[in-house]
Amino acid sequence: MTSSEGGGLHAYAALLRRPHVARFLLGGVIIQFPYAMVNMALLIGARDVYGSYSSAGVATAVMSIAGAVIGPTIGRLIDRHGQSRIASLVGAFWIASILGLGLVLVLGLPYWALLLVVVMLGASVPGGSLIRARWRVALRSEPGSMPLALSLTSVAEESMWVLSTPIATSLATLVHPLAALAFGIGTILIGLRMLADRTFQPEPLRAASRSRPLPLDEAAPPSAEEADSAPHGDPGAVGAREVARRAKAPEETLWTGTFVVLLAVLVFYGAFQSTTEIAIVAFAQERGMQAWAGSVSACFSAGSMIGALVYGMRRWPGALWARGEAGVPYSLADACQDHLLGLAIEESARTGREVVTEIEAWATGV
Repeated sequence: MTSSEGGGLHAYAALLRRPHVARFLLGGVIIQFPYAMVNMALLIGARDVYGSYSSAGVATAVMSIAGAVIGPTIGRLIDRHGQSRIASLVGAFWIASILGLGLVLVLGLPYWALLLVVVMLGASVPGGSLIRARWRVALRSEPGSMPLALSLTSVAEESMWVLSTPIATSLATLVHPLAALAFGIGTILIGLRMLADRTFQPEPLRAASRSRPLPLDEAAPPSAEEADSAPHGDPGAVGAREVARRAKAPEETLWTGTFVVLLAVLVFYGAFQSTTEIAIVAFAQERGMQAWAGSVSACFSAGSMIGALVYGMRRWPGALWARGEAGVPYSLADACQDHLLGLAIEESARTGREVVTEIEAWATGV
């Protein structure tokens, strides 16, 4: 029995006691704080500068669409070149974009300038994707512990939203939207520092392709017919030719029916989240209780956090799509992301392609 087996809170504690695990988990969560900071600063700042929540809502929607488009590309680059290298570059660009947003709000630049900046803000460090990809390495010899690790990640991320949303609202409404942006920049720097530990960082795809041996089916000896047709009776020539042919064959697509359905669920869930956030802020302002908007929004995250905590405390039988029948208040979006990660792990095991971060980026971006 491994240290993470069993149930209850002891299983979570056993995971966190593993060397280097708490560091990458905490770093990946901290680097997600700017999401709440930027969203709230954008809502409050755009409303004050451009005079309506409609302007703020459009800008928020543009930022979300940009993130959905740019995110998978960032995930693909991370899989190919490594987490530390790409995360540092994207983090620097993210900080520059946040500074640009602050400049637009302070100077009251034209609305098109705001839209340009929010498109840039679509490029962010996918902290959740980095965490889940590292879990795959940390638990390579214990795949049965992956559901527990994913639930722990969901608990940590929802805890982040419970804390960050009220903090962002208080800074943006009681101090200034720029205060929320400054807080977000600080958390990016802290998160990057903690994620610099490469202990469980997945091997970049390029490096892996150079060191990984050929799969067994590609390394198999040629058939009798292939050997007879080889020049000068050299079967090795046939083997080399077959390996080259298979290397040039197009890779199988990740866009399966299950993948598309899960992404569609996340689209509607994301629409619910976006409209609810704007509605809460507007209603709180109407009631003269704007500072409480973040606390109300945090209640949604608290529900998902409790659901994920309960969900991970036991092993659930059956397929993931059917587990909603168990009555556990586990967020549907979190369940979809976990299923997508399962598809990524299965794809990686079958083809040797490191696609975990890319698929997670699709899920998070959508």
